Amino acid sequence: MDTPLDLERYRISSTEFESWKQIKSKPLNDGPTYYVPTIPLDWAVAASECGDRGAELGQCLWFQYRVKKQNPIRLTHAALDLFHLNHRTAERTLKRMKDAGLIHVEFQRGRSPRVEILTVGS
Repeated sequence: MDTPLDLERYRISSTEFESWKQIKSKPLNDGPTYYVPTIPLDWAVAASECGDRGAELGQCLWFQYRVKKQNPIRLTHAALDLFHLNHRTAERTLKRMKDAGLIHVEFQRGRSPRVEILTVGS
């Protein structure tokens, strides 16, 4: 016959639980990773109207711009992966952003797109 399940066998003690909480709350790397949220509001609103992932791609572009400290930037697969963006979706959204006057973009086969961030209305 089946033996009853002994829940006490699987229960952790309160000291084990506290030590687990301390380990879980430590950062995974040596230092914190900061997100740079300095995006002009009118630019962000216009980007969010450029398709389903326009806001995410806009954040990705501005993050790369602030980190690399250069304009234009190369929009690499690593940058897209950081924001969980598919490269085909990004390409469609980049074209919409270009039509909206938010960016200037150059596509080359086999290369990452070269993107220059423009101010709204320029």
